[in-house]
Amino acid sequence: MKIGIMTWHYGANHGAILQAYALKKVIEDMGHETVLLPFERNMEHYVPRVISRDEKRLKYSIKGIERKLFHDKKKRIFKSFKNAYFKVVEKGTPVDAVCLGSDEVFDISTGYTPDMFGEGYENVFAYAPTFARTNLEDISERKLMKHISERLDNINDLSARDDNTKNIILELTGRDVEIVLDPTLLYGFDKEKDFSSKYSDKWPNGYIVLYSYLYNFNSKEEIKSVKDFAKANKLPVISLGYYHSWCDECINADPMEFLGIMNNASYVVTDTFHGTVFSILFNRQFCSFFKDYNVNKMSFLLNQFGLYRRRCNTVDELADKLSVSIDYSDINLRLVQMREKSKSYLQRALDNASSNNK
Repeated sequence: MKIGIMTWHYGANHGAILQAYALKKVIEDMGHETVLLPFERNMEHYVPRVISRDEKRLKYSIKGIERKLFHDKKKRIFKSFKNAYFKVVEKGTPVDAVCLGSDEVFDISTGYTPDMFGEGYENVFAYAPTFARTNLEDISERKLMKHISERLDNINDLSARDDNTKNIILELTGRDVEIVLDPTLLYGFDKEKDFSSKYSDKWPNGYIVLYSYLYNFNSKEEIKSVKDFAKANKLPVISLGYYHSWCDECINADPMEFLGIMNNASYVVTDTFHGTVFSILFNRQFCSFFKDYNVNKMSFLLNQFGLYRRRCNTVDELADKLSVSIDYSDINLRLVQMREKSKSYLQRALDNASSNNK
């Protein structure tokens, strides 16, 4: 079958692109062709971030110009990667079935995007979607309870990536769905994770990865906590994928290089979902800082693997968290079991889609 994958794939975000890549690879390994479907994003409720006076001043400074050049190059890198690895088709291109997911396809915090719920498509199933920061109150306030429940009812096989999503689906449809792994954890990247071994040669004694969005992790307290730990352990701090001028180096990595750099890191400091995912997947020593917009998915992820103690509530905890080594033996066994369950769900969904297509 030709499977159209509906997910966020336009942005220059390593987690979003790699989860799309992972789902694509798993479905193809199961014997199907894949294409990525186009979508029109609704930003009705998007609230622009307030830019401080200091940031406005920074914009025209040397660091501000360097940051812009870094971001412009990043967009070109991601465009090249997507051209090489993805086939994005035009709207209306025939497909045999549509897979919704994974990642935040059901999130309506910035606006309701009908494409992400499969509107206009038939023979639809979902793999590991999440409502992310969206809750039932948000859906009710925007008068979307009936509409979203109808869209969910139209999905033949439905799963969830976390318990918040599972509970919303249960409330709206009465369907008690399975929780399955994010595609990155399902796929594993065994063939790709050693892609950038050149960075191991550059820093043979190891390094600390900071994987944090551009406007995060720039306060004096945050910077000091990371630098103090780095100094105590005689390691450089590498900002991966985002420009943080205070780090020893900022690497504008393409998604494959990202995997290799994460895989070889001595420590990872992150405040992102997929930064945490790849730390677990590659058995790194890490700590995670939660943000208001990701607390639902981050909490579930850490609880899912018995790693909630890796959450940092304040920067003062960073050194203590990173100094306690994680024993991954039981976690890796748990991951194997979760993969078997998740692959079984995906195979059933594909089999049902094939039957519906006849």
